[in-house]
Amino acid sequence: MYVDSVACNFAVLWANGSLADAFTKDSLLSISHGKVLAIIFNNAAIGITTALFLQRLNSILKTFASALEIMFTAVLCWFIFGIPVDMFTFIAIAIVSYAVLLYAHNPVDNTPKAGKSSVDGTQKSNASV
Repeated sequence: MYVDSVACNFAVLWANGSLADAFTKDSLLSISHGKVLAIIFNNAAIGITTALFLQRLNSILKTFASALEIMFTAVLCWFIFGIPVDMFTFIAIAIVSYAVLLYAHNPVDNTPKAGKSSVDGTQKSNASV
């Protein structure tokens, strides 16, 4: 996914004619600011955490984790950088929060039940094993 993201960013910069501008001395030095490094390390930690989630969670919880990540990123950008949270972002945060609340009240249980086949829904008896 990261290689795909890098390739797409290079393609967009090349198409705009600003690929060379991305590698000037001033552009590369702008990465060394504390806030930028904090964001880089934070996103690296999010990537590692997401990899752990992908191993352990079902697809619904993965979607919620991704939505919550975007929500927290928007709020943290408001605190750290002063980027205003507009009405659309607030509505998105409210929808994600409500969806998480609904799911918390009635989560999906994907654990296999003893004696049931998950393929055709028929029960297996212990005597036939």
